[in-house]
Amino acid sequence: MMLELRWTELLHIGATKWYEMHHLWRLFEVCEINAEFKRITTMPLQSKFLSQLDSYSDNLSRLFQKRGGQLGERLKGIVAELAHGMDEVAFEEALEGITIGIAVIKEGTSQPSQKSGIPTQPILDIVIVIEGSKVVEGLNNVALAVAMLFGLMYAVNLSYPSELRYTFQIIQKVFMELDAGRLSKRALTLKQRLLQS
Repeated sequence: MMLELRWTELLHIGATKWYEMHHLWRLFEVCEINAEFKRITTMPLQSKFLSQLDSYSDNLSRLFQKRGGQLGERLKGIVAELAHGMDEVAFEEALEGITIGIAVIKEGTSQPSQKSGIPTQPILDIVIVIEGSKVVEGLNNVALAVAMLFGLMYAVNLSYPSELRYTFQIIQKVFMELDAGRLSKRALTLKQRLLQS
């Protein structure tokens, strides 16, 4: 019930002023986001997203590996950023500049991996940031963070950021099968490629 009241507060202050109301963005719990999403859609967020991700992951990997050119380089850069993460000091410095995102916070010192011997940094936390505020923390993995970010945006009825609109459209319409009949050309092409592979 408390989450419902907070959603209502955010929606009543209007889209132009919500970002000024940082005090409304307190830390949300995964169970709250899951419950609100299910209340709105009657669909379980976490289990649906993760099962769909499992079913599409092999085909997504193949498609990403096939991509060349600028898009292929951007995809490699995104994967490298997620793998590299940032330490706590870098995260705190970058926090205010983050409009919306997922941050993987790692220890500052590298330790060799037992499997490969390549230096790795233990993950301290995975958090969701909206308008410079941590809104969800303590997430177990990036896939769960993506599901929670989508669920939070869907429940609060935030517009998808223009640079991520296709990503969120794929999550909403292909993975979650919400309003799946209306896809953009790009989303439809990706869906067809996922089903072909």
